[in-house]
Amino acid sequence: MTQSAFADFGWAILGTPHWSLPGLAPNVVQLFEFGFITLGLFGSLLVSYSIAVTEELVHPMRAFIPWATLSLLMAAAAFWLLSQPMEMRGVVLGGG
Repeated sequence: MTQSAFADFGWAILGTPHWSLPGLAPNVVQLFEFGFITLGLFGSLLVSYSIAVTEELVHPMRAFIPWATLSLLMAAAAFWLLSQPMEMRGVVLGGG
């Protein structure tokens, strides 16, 4: 888009845009999405556990388990949502 905007003003600094170039395949994009969700889940679990160990010295698992459960539920909801076809992602909320 930046390349097209420059060309519209007569500044073809970047050359002419090639709109025929394809993006990534949908299955590759979905792998990246699932990978980032998984990284976020592991990061959330790591932070939750380190806070639980720091704050609760006697029984750190009692502080960790509720937050781990919440993190797992949120990741499961994200996996479910991203596994839906694009047309169906807002139907549950009434936006479809």
